[in-house]
Amino acid sequence: MEPLTLIIILFVYTALTCLPLVFSPVTAKQGLKALWSSPERMQLVGGIAAILCILTLMDNIVPDWTPEGVARAIAWLELIKGIALCWWPSYFVTTIERITKRVIGCWFMGVCGIAVCVGYGYLISLLWV
Repeated sequence: MEPLTLIIILFVYTALTCLPLVFSPVTAKQGLKALWSSPERMQLVGGIAAILCILTLMDNIVPDWTPEGVARAIAWLELIKGIALCWWPSYFVTTIERITKRVIGCWFMGVCGIAVCVGYGYLISLLWV
């Protein structure tokens, strides 16, 4: 799989999960708790992320400072996160419950996610050529 495809998937996923956290944190807080309260769902998402990252890294595993290399570095980080989600889902469930306990935590998580989306968007613009 091309690195551009992975970055587009991550961009869309991050945008769809983080934009509601900024603009409607109370409603998104309830949806986030319903979505991520199950360790089995965390393992499923982690497994899908790990598979997508492995498919991206099959051609070339070495990150460098080119846009493709930065995308491969992101794939490595996402692979580590996906494996961690598969092995320790209860840790992530309790962490999300702690962060979403207050509305400001949801809002802050959404703002950080939008910042990551901006970075993904810039990387997409570099890779699209």
